Amino acid sequence: MKAKPDRLISCPSACGDEHYVADAIHTAQFWHGGQTSALYAFLSTGTVESGLAREAKQCVENAPAGLTPDELDDVRIMADICEVLESELPA
Repeated sequence: MKAKPDRLISCPSACGDEHYVADAIHTAQFWHGGQTSALYAFLSTGTVESGLAREAKQCVENAPAGLTPDELDDVRIMADICEVLESELPA
């Protein structure tokens, strides 16, 4: 499934606000685990693959202590958006 960058998604946990998929794609460029990762596929082509939410959540869990509150919010929002998108994949 391809995610539309101009789509607004309500974040279920980070803040409850709506954010564009493009915001998550932008953040993913700093956090992906390499060219074979689900986050890389998401940022490079907008493709939503199984494992995207797990990889995004790991970014939150492994975020360095030196991040600003805004940077940490960006990572949490990315993880929320990835979770919503992956939940929409056909079973």
